Amino acid sequence: MADVTTTKPRTRGVAEENHRDVTYPDGGPMAIGQNVTWQVKDNVLYLVCNLDQDFGETASGKSRKIASTNGTFDIPGTNVRIGLNVFYKASK
Repeated sequence: MADVTTTKPRTRGVAEENHRDVTYPDGGPMAIGQNVTWQVKDNVLYLVCNLDQDFGETASGKSRKIASTNGTFDIPGTNVRIGLNVFYKASK
């Protein structure tokens, strides 16, 4: 994603105080949660995670976690929230 630059998303009528105070460092993607980065360009959300990561078993033990936002996350300047969990079925 080195060719994708970060721009501040357009506001959709949502007050800025309703969102986390997030800045865009050096025009690059921002990390959230475990193994997840995000950025917005031209009002398109890009999410990236490394599929080679392994953060161990989920609480149920049925799957192994690769990435997570650890709950929901507000995209600043929009009325959009994301919540992401990436996992695979654990071997028996």
